[in-house]
Amino acid sequence: MQELVLDNDKNSTENLQAINEPHLYLRLATLGQAREYHKGELICQAGDNANYIYLLEKGRAKIYYIGNNGKELLLWFCCDGDVFGLNEALQNLKRTTYIQACSSCSVITIPRARFLTQLSLDPEMAMHVINLLSNRLHQVGQRMMHLVASDVQARIKLALANLAEQYGVRDEKGVRIEMRITHQELADMVGTSRQSVTSILNELKRQGVIHLAQRHLWVGEDLLACPSRSPAESLL
Repeated sequence: MQELVLDNDKNSTENLQAINEPHLYLRLATLGQAREYHKGELICQAGDNANYIYLLEKGRAKIYYIGNNGKELLLWFCCDGDVFGLNEALQNLKRTTYIQACSSCSVITIPRARFLTQLSLDPEMAMHVINLLSNRLHQVGQRMMHLVASDVQARIKLALANLAEQYGVRDEKGVRIEMRITHQELADMVGTSRQSVTSILNELKRQGVIHLAQRHLWVGEDLLACPSRSPAESLL
């Protein structure tokens, strides 16, 4: 299975899914305990009680949904500093998605009650959580509308642009996406087959929209500048 490297330094784009402020990260980390997960191990799954919030110290995990037809829809990836498991925990609902370690992971598990108490006492943390949820709603809303209204190539372009915005590092070739992602994972993100992803990536490479070399992927500035929003997105 082919794997792309979709890296963080001063040229990195900001990851809007993470706790980027060190003092907020430390305050959150002290609320829980660290646990190690092996690659492929489930951190939580659909049907679980949402008793914990998760802070990813190190590693990479994916959040996905399995439909009634058994197909997997990959919603997003979590990397160092990301917080996940928020939505159901805040609403005291059962989990509706699966979260799986894509590599060896160190995850801080924070009891729901302790997290809610912290939010009530810490307005800065509460606003940061609101911003995280807003960004995720924006991205998922985009994805759902494009799954319905856009062709496969447009969906792949949007997925690459989102990954570049979150995990990209700018250099002379464009924006290098510094996260390892397989063709199958990209296919699961946009609702198509691995073969279609491979074919379209090769076509985008021929067009000069992306650059592939030594398992790294660069996204051109033209792709990042392409309008991807739908007018209906304002409803979100």
